[in-house]
Amino acid sequence: MTKNITLKLADDLYEHIQQTAAFLQRPIDELLIEAIITALPLLKSLSDETERDMASLALLNNDALLKVAQGTLSAESQAYLDSLIEESEHGTLTEEGKQILENLLASYGRMLFTRSHAIMLLRQRDDGHH
Repeated sequence: MTKNITLKLADDLYEHIQQTAAFLQRPIDELLIEAIITALPLLKSLSDETERDMASLALLNNDALLKVAQGTLSAESQAYLDSLIEESEHGTLTEEGKQILENLLASYGRMLFTRSHAIMLLRQRDDGHH
C-alpha cells in the first residue's frame, strides 16, 4: 500500500532535485523515495536507542552537528580501551575484562556511526546550499 503526500519545497531545493533526477534519468518521485530511505535510519540492525539518536541528529543545527562530528572517546576511555586490547592480544584478559572490552568497543562503534551520520548530514546540507 502507498500513500500520496504533498511537499512544499523551496525553489532552489526543487531545482536541485529536478537537475539530479534529470542527470540520473530517473523520475523525481523515485529519487525522493530513495533519498528518504537512505536518509532515515531504517536499518534493522540498529538498536532502538541508536535509531532514535540518528533521527535526532537531523534536528540539530550545523554547529551542534559539527560538535557531534568531531566527537572522540575521552583520553581515559581510549587509554583503558588500548590496555584491554593489549591484554586481549596477550591472552591475559579476564572474563570481566572481555565483557568490558566488548561494551567499550560497542560504544566506540556507536560513536563512529554517529559521527559518520553527522558528517553525512552536514555534507547534505552543504550540497543543498550550492
